Amino acid sequence: MAECPKFVAGGSPWSFSAFKPEAAIGFAVGNPMNLAMVIGVYAAIYRELDVAFDFSGLQGAYDALYQVTDANVLGAAFE
Repeated sequence: MAECPKFVAGGSPWSFSAFKPEAAIGFAVGNPMNLAMVIGVYAAIYRELDVAFDFSGLQGAYDALYQVTDANVLGAAFE
C-alpha cells in the first residue's frame, strides 16, 4: 500500500504523506479525554495512597507499541 502513491503519481509534481498516530496529546482546556491528564491523575492517586507507581494492566498491553503525537506538531503539518 505504501508504494501505491508513488505508482499513481507517475512522475507528477505532487507527493503523499500519511499521518497515522493512534492518539494526539496536548493542552486542551476542559478535555477529560486527554491521555496525559489521565496518567497524571493516576499518578496523583498513587502518590496520595503512598503506593508504588507502576503499570497495572496486562503484560501484552505493556509490551504493545502505541504511537502518540503532539497536537501542535500534527496541526503544524497541515499548515
